[in-house]
Amino acid sequence: MTNDRGGLQFGDFRLDVAERRLLRDGRPVPLAPKAFDVLAALAARPGRLMTKDELLKEVWPDSFVEESNLAYHVFALRRALGETANGESYVETVPKRGYRFIASVTAVSGTNDEVVLTAASLAADASAGQPQAIDLGAAEQSSHDLPNEGSDASGPLAKGPGKERGRASTFGGRAAALWFVGGVCVATVALALLYPRRAPVAREPIQVEVSIGVRLTETGAFAISPDGRHLVFAGSGNDGVLRLWVRSLDASTARPLPGTEVALGVGVPPMFWSPDSRFVAFDAAGQLKKVDVTGGAPQTVCTLPTLAVGGSWSQDDVIVVGSPQGGILRCPASGGETSVVTQPDPSRQESAHLLPWFLPDGRRFLYLSVSRAAPENSGIYVRTLDAPPEATPTRILATGFGAAYVPDGVGEQGHLLFMRDGALFAQAFDPARLQLTGEAARIAEPVGSYLDGAFFSASRNGALAFRAPEDTTRLTWLDRHGTVLGRVGDPGRYSGLALDPSETRAVVVQHAIQANADQDLWLVDLPSGRSSRLTADARLEEWPVWSEDGRRIYFTGSGAIGSLFEQSIDGERGARLLLESPQHKMPTSISHDGRFLLYTSRSSGSTRGDVWVLPLTGERTPYPLIRRAFDQEQAQFSPDGRWVAYTSNDAGRPEILVRPFAPASTTDAESAGESVMVSKSGGTAPRWRADGKELFFITPESAIASVPVSVHPVLSVGSPTTLFHAPGIATDWGVAADGSRFLVIVPDVSNATTSFSLIFNWQGALDHQR
Repeated sequence: MTNDRGGLQFGDFRLDVAERRLLRDGRPVPLAPKAFDVLAALAARPGRLMTKDELLKEVWPDSFVEESNLAYHVFALRRALGETANGESYVETVPKRGYRFIASVTAVSGTNDEVVLTAASLAADASAGQPQAIDLGAAEQSSHDLPNEGSDASGPLAKGPGKERGRASTFGGRAAALWFVGGVCVATVALALLYPRRAPVAREPIQVEVSIGVRLTETGAFAISPDGRHLVFAGSGNDGVLRLWVRSLDASTARPLPGTEVALGVGVPPMFWSPDSRFVAFDAAGQLKKVDVTGGAPQTVCTLPTLAVGGSWSQDDVIVVGSPQGGILRCPASGGETSVVTQPDPSRQESAHLLPWFLPDGRRFLYLSVSRAAPENSGIYVRTLDAPPEATPTRILATGFGAAYVPDGVGEQGHLLFMRDGALFAQAFDPARLQLTGEAARIAEPVGSYLDGAFFSASRNGALAFRAPEDTTRLTWLDRHGTVLGRVGDPGRYSGLALDPSETRAVVVQHAIQANADQDLWLVDLPSGRSSRLTADARLEEWPVWSEDGRRIYFTGSGAIGSLFEQSIDGERGARLLLESPQHKMPTSISHDGRFLLYTSRSSGSTRGDVWVLPLTGERTPYPLIRRAFDQEQAQFSPDGRWVAYTSNDAGRPEILVRPFAPASTTDAESAGESVMVSKSGGTAPRWRADGKELFFITPESAIASVPVSVHPVLSVGSPTTLFHAPGIATDWGVAADGSRFLVIVPDVSNATTSFSLIFNWQGALDHQR
């Protein structure tokens, strides 16, 4: 059925393909260009299933895009069109296959002749040799050739490289299948009817996987914009530089946000959006900054006494942020002074208030109160901006992870989203009465976490992003060619790793999935693979370092701020506090004679991360060794104790440098000698061979590199050589004394990828569970 004007009428809508306009009762309905193309393709074939591959080929004929782009535009269409008079969605999801436009469509010609299109009429036309879709003529072709068609309210559309469509089906086979909760039952008798009137169906949630091509930070921080159009996250690309990236959900690739690479520290707490989805606010090691995602350099909002662990930005341009050392802080989004809103309550053994989230009135906000010593007191609480800091808050939910409130769009009601037992739940919440009602419904799983933050983020309009837990890892011995010599113990969620001097034992940090964040040190017997727990208290233990004689472990014990501890391996006594100060401290290396401990001191000042020395004899007064702008960390003593290899990002990306070590008796330890760069194109996690003649490090491409070193009579370094690639390798690793093998933590699966899961219309899952 040919229509030279391309006018289609359905319900209250008129789709004018020639003019690329959608009207509802004569008034324009805004649609992004690709959403318009999807609608035109579906409405031209009412009642017919269009597969995902067919739609991708028609709407993106010259580009390779992921199925998440299609799902996003279908989601946008459903929100723009609403429901039919029968309470149905105009666009039906056919699970794992595609979509169908289910409303009756009238084709209106230039002379106002009308032809009603149904599934039956299209089938009859097909049997008579007629096309099954309305001929949109030149108008359809022009939809692919419009100048700047990717530029709309959601930002520029980045085209992917021209690849065969088969790649899209490969992606979809594993990760981008449509998720349909509940299913649609079709009675057998309906097959005998020509085009039955369908029973009303609930909105179907759609789930897709989006790979990002960026290596995320350990914290896994990300946030979806309030309008559900953009995803921001922190990570490093091929150059190894850590920065913020933004992925528009109708684009094929992520793009970096310029200027953020200078501002970000090594550990990136969760960032958050402005209400209009234009700015991203993020912690910048002592400052809160904001960056316009449409362009421009980051701007300082306010100065902070500590990290900003999560935040929320109200419609009144008030910002609140969490603090690992105290309560919630506030400052104006336009810039200004910081003030205290809440204070941890010692009577409940609270240690921190984190991850705030404004409620609709802009006065009250939710936040996570953390109590490491008394986890039963942890939970989601609510406070008002104008209440005194010492006021008693109201607890909404007992949990150890942050939560989010999402309005339903009708009245004051909404849902509280929170993680429990590795799954994401939603429960009805009345923000006026501050009450949860009904039962919590499971809407997504599995969901990962980092410390107190669960890996999920929700928009205001039904879009939800989440990440599964990191893939399980395994201790693995590799030789200098990358060949696996052996695997140790069972797979688990490991991070820190320290190899003992005898190379028969290791200490690892193992994460446990519980109601609260929990991680402990475990001792692993490498020949047998058996492990035993070293620590089991309320602290979060990490960054283990062996003593020179292999009898003790030094580590960080985190409550609010990490302090340095010492514990014997034989378990004769518990952990002993070595150093406590306002700065977060991470031990990295001990001298061969056992006299000095190197550690990274992290603060919110201009120098951010610095290398300090703790003498283990005498008065034990710590002193700075390397203190400069940006981050200096991962310091490692040379075997003779005269040199220190470390990582610095003051040139942009992390590089490996070596400088002389200076004991406390030196007049000025910081200026005792110049640093020499060892790496040439980025590097982290340096390790010495036992004779001091070779230095190893990990490149930005996750390869292990080697550099010959001579320290007599003066320091001399050669050129780096790549030994082998080890995708997914962790930066905590051990080197055998002779440099012939390496103990590493690597993913237990070879095809581990970095991706997000997106659910559009997640509320539909609630409809099916009622």
